[in-house]
Amino acid sequence: MQPLLPSAMRHEAATGILHWCDRYEGPFIPARQQMLAEALARRVPVLTTRFVSSSRRPTVERALDDRNGLTTVAVDFGAAARLRPVRLRRHMTPLIARQLRAFARSIGVERFVLYRVGHGPYSTLGLSPIATIVDLIDPPFVENSLEQYRRSLPQMLKGADLVTATARTLADEARAAGYEVINVPNACQDVATVAPRRLSSRVGYLGTLDWRFDTRLVEQVATSMPDVEFFFAGRQLDSMAREFSRLADLPNVVMPGVIDFDETSRLLATFDVGVIPFRRGFVGDSINPVKMYEYLAHGIPVVSTPIRECLELPELVTCPTSPEGWVSTLREALRSRDAEPMRRRRAWAAANTWDVRAEQMVRALVDKGSLAASAARQPIGATRIARSG
Repeated sequence: MQPLLPSAMRHEAATGILHWCDRYEGPFIPARQQMLAEALARRVPVLTTRFVSSSRRPTVERALDDRNGLTTVAVDFGAAARLRPVRLRRHMTPLIARQLRAFARSIGVERFVLYRVGHGPYSTLGLSPIATIVDLIDPPFVENSLEQYRRSLPQMLKGADLVTATARTLADEARAAGYEVINVPNACQDVATVAPRRLSSRVGYLGTLDWRFDTRLVEQVATSMPDVEFFFAGRQLDSMAREFSRLADLPNVVMPGVIDFDETSRLLATFDVGVIPFRRGFVGDSINPVKMYEYLAHGIPVVSTPIRECLELPELVTCPTSPEGWVSTLREALRSRDAEPMRRRRAWAAANTWDVRAEQMVRALVDKGSLAASAARQPIGATRIARSG
């Protein structure tokens, strides 16, 4: 593994963070990237990117939707955007890198830590950062994912000085490859901002509907509970249209598709139980579900398949192992109106917000000498670091 800082730069510390979000504009920017970037920006200067495709020449322009102290720039690779993603990374022009550095200086960041997601084989992108953090969010959602993940890990972590991981399984794999890893799980918004619950005998799911989602299990459970509404909201994987169509045909199942991010709190307030019906295996064990945190922030009972991150919270998440177990667990959760479990769920969520995660990352960077303590907009340690589960 590389040292956290190149030896020639150890006398310098960054004054901010460049968050490289390699997603195009649209409704599917991962919640973790957006929420964590905003939380980091409440602590240190942060410049984040969004990809657009509107011109023939590579350009970088300041976006108009800056919020919460987060400076967003739109990166347009021009005609090069038609290249395959790997070649696009390799053909990042000096102009793009130069303009990004100029935008960083405009918000007072002369030197920065590069924070990027571990998706592809690229390192510092020609940006000359003080240090590079690679965030491992999800495994590859493909067959033989464990083997593919292990093969691709060296390329994903190329140039990494520090690795963060959402799930213990991802952290274990990176540590086995010789990298320094800190576990930075997903989180939820401040519980003070969530909408009040209104009970409606509704079992709900909010998130992407893809092959991780155990349609066979859900169909069996929904068929066995015809008096209960099952509400599954989120983007659906096109290749699974047949399976989801069959599920949506059940009279007590509602599948409205993509929900606007600003509507999620209002929607979650209508759930009596939140479910995480992910398939078991390496992929399931490598996911730290954002929805788990959001359910708990709303005080909702959580029922999940026995995936690793949910099994780590037996006092808050119930993990039945059979369709019959799911039915009985959901029935019991729907009957419960005890205020004390709801209070415990919300209290745990309050200690596991995005601000807590941002504090954890900033503290780690300052302790390692990668980030100047003077760059912090509030004292290091102002947010209590909680046990993540």
